[in-house]
Amino acid sequence: MALKLLALDSEDLTIISAYSQKAILTLNDIDWDPEQARLLLAMKRLRWEEKKEGAPILSCDSVLHFDRVEKLSASGINCKDKTRSYTLLAIHFLPDRHTDIYGEIIMHFEDKTALRLTVECIEARLVDI
Repeated sequence: MALKLLALDSEDLTIISAYSQKAILTLNDIDWDPEQARLLLAMKRLRWEEKKEGAPILSCDSVLHFDRVEKLSASGINCKDKTRSYTLLAIHFLPDRHTDIYGEIIMHFEDKTALRLTVECIEARLVDI
């Protein structure tokens, strides 16, 4: 069964983070459109929701979609190496101290690398394709 999740607040984003844990992607899988304030990440995610004891966890192709992204920055990521694989560990939201909606979404990867999205508000979708 294909997964379709929507996040409009930090609690929703925590659920998307759990379903995206250990997803694999490369920089070639990222489409950043600053004019549309949109970030798309194509990734291979583990189907945690279908995990059965003693059986291997299956994977599927998914897209993680963020809207209202004002800025994208990277920490520890070699932007010239487009084919290196990154394993997503967690996604969390750091609200601006003056508001609960404006802030930063941080995507933590293995090897202490990260993507930081400055967002107007949380608007994210995770969809299996």
